[in-house]
Amino acid sequence: MDKMTPKTPEIQFLMIMRQIRLLGIAIIVTLTLIFFTGLAVSGSYVNPSLGIYNLVTFLLCPFLCVGSFLLKISMLKKVTMANFTKSYFNAIVLPFALSDLGGIICITTSLFVNQNILYAAIGYVITMLYLFLNFPREEDFKGFAE
Repeated sequence: MDKMTPKTPEIQFLMIMRQIRLLGIAIIVTLTLIFFTGLAVSGSYVNPSLGIYNLVTFLLCPFLCVGSFLLKISMLKKVTMANFTKSYFNAIVLPFALSDLGGIICITTSLFVNQNILYAAIGYVITMLYLFLNFPREEDFKGFAE
């Protein structure tokens, strides 16, 4: 396709969707690497006096992940064909960042600050669930393309 040829909205959507999926996969791989690295070294980080941080970050993780999904829904309502390129990208990437933040905080605190494998594993699963829920879908495009 020539650079001078205007792109149809469907092609723009597919291009942006591929970029976002690549970013999502990179986030998932990174979070998985952090989780398994934390499991490998968690036995050397046992600080019972810091156990309250595990609970706080464990509760923060689902709060941020659910918030990320609600943010995605809210932001997708504002996407139109006129502002598609910028708005759609932001409507997916910002929720990715919020989910990733919740997961990283929970996992790193639970494994690197104080050994709590249960909290870290549950936080990891919750984060993965919401990362997949926040992935771009073709239904997103059909919602505002009409």
